[in-house]
Amino acid sequence: MGLKNNEISNNLNLFFGMFCRFLLIVSGFTSCQLAHSAGAGILVYCERDGEPLILIADHKKASQSNRGWSSLGGTIQSNETPVEAAIREVYEESHGVISRDELYQSVDPSIKVETSGFVVFFAKTPCYSTNMFNDIAGGYREKGSAERGPYQWLPWKEIKRATTLYKNSIDANPKIKLPKQYRIEGEKTDWYFNAFLATMINVMNMHQIPMEMKN
Repeated sequence: MGLKNNEISNNLNLFFGMFCRFLLIVSGFTSCQLAHSAGAGILVYCERDGEPLILIADHKKASQSNRGWSSLGGTIQSNETPVEAAIREVYEESHGVISRDELYQSVDPSIKVETSGFVVFFAKTPCYSTNMFNDIAGGYREKGSAERGPYQWLPWKEIKRATTLYKNSIDANPKIKLPKQYRIEGEKTDWYFNAFLATMINVMNMHQIPMEMKN
């Protein structure tokens, strides 16, 4: 009887994990409980030796310390459009390294991925040194917030690999780890934010992925 109960429990856990994965993929929810407030962000990327790199950062804020690594973005305020919110958030979370003017010139508001909880835009920038982002006590820190960091440029192919692992996982809340060679001293976590990977599934389904288009 005990074995049968264990089998039922395992089957229920398997079903819940698969159902949760479906919700995360199609809705952009951050968990199977509640969606976060409507938000917006930018997938900032650069190109080095012909390879697209994505700017990601860990979460440092105590209430977000278990999230993991993701691209930059945040909540849309009542007086903002999604693209305005995305640009403000990236400007703030990059500590001013990536300027508002640069983002307004780079972001095409018509190229985006939308889920029920988040809107993602795209911006190509120079491959700024991660020291510029990580030195939040330096001249680039124009805002008192220190919610994000450290920062890393990660190859797009690594994010696609992690997204595939996430998509195929049956766990309700998997922790897909960053490759060891891209780990940074001072990080609080070594895994990707699940909501980020769920959004990347939608990015990978785009007809034309900006990072993969040749100018």
